[in-house]
Amino acid sequence: MNQQQTSQKRMMSWLTVFLCVAVGILIGIGGFTFQYAEGLSYLSNDPKACVNCHVMQEQYDSWLRASHHAAATCNDCHIPQTFPEKYFLKALNGWNHSKAFTLQNFPQPASQHSESLPAVPPLFRKRDARPGGNHTGEDCRPA
Repeated sequence: MNQQQTSQKRMMSWLTVFLCVAVGILIGIGGFTFQYAEGLSYLSNDPKACVNCHVMQEQYDSWLRASHHAAATCNDCHIPQTFPEKYFLKALNGWNHSKAFTLQNFPQPASQHSESLPAVPPLFRKRDARPGGNHTGEDCRPA
């Protein structure tokens, strides 16, 4: 082996080590962030996952006061019920939420994104689109 080949081999070894460390750091930070943000809870159907961030506390509290909380969860009205759309929208919402809360650029009060609108039954869309939506302590009734 000549000196140039040895130098290239050494460079490739360092590059490989650097890439492995960089990927490991990214996976580690991503895993920690996912665990810290209770990421697995968002894959469930538990409405408490919606209040992991304090922004949704008011909507959660009014849902608890409404009579429909015994029959409907957040996902029943705000997430499609078909596979793979349900998990695609959950992943998209997770990305959007993590980006918004990291950068602190989200509307107050919280509002529903247009991606979730098809999941809302058409009879309730008009009421859901106004400030406060169905989360006013009232039953869900057509607008």
